[in-house]
Amino acid sequence: MSKMCCGDKGKWVKLFAEVTLKIRQSLQFKEILRAPITEVQRILRADRVLIYQVLPDGTGRAISESVLPDYPALLDLAFPEEVFPTEYQGLYAKGRVRAIADVHDPKAGLSECLIEFVNQFNIKAKLYQFTKV
Repeated sequence: MSKMCCGDKGKWVKLFAEVTLKIRQSLQFKEILRAPITEVQRILRADRVLIYQVLPDGTGRAISESVLPDYPALLDLAFPEEVFPTEYQGLYAKGRVRAIADVHDPKAGLSECLIEFVNQFNIKAKLYQFTKV
């Protein structure tokens, strides 16, 4: 890097401090999410509990997860839009809660591609609830 004058150095220090703060806040956010999902997993005796974030382009990712050691982690994996279609996002945004005891039961009404997707992760049942974070 070339020589910085005194004013430039102050700007770099301020910028570095802002970036550092954002990283810390990000880490704290993940820690804040970890406690409730761990508690929900314990109460429900679930193999996995996760918080899924829908991104503006319709894709999504798990941003926090509590999973038993026998199961593959989904944390930070990118998921295609088909995993949580736009028409369902609206229903859940209005407070819809849905429990599916058996993802393979035809009465559950899941698409074949979604069943194939959840099979990759050994998911047998699902409970959905939308919460704005």
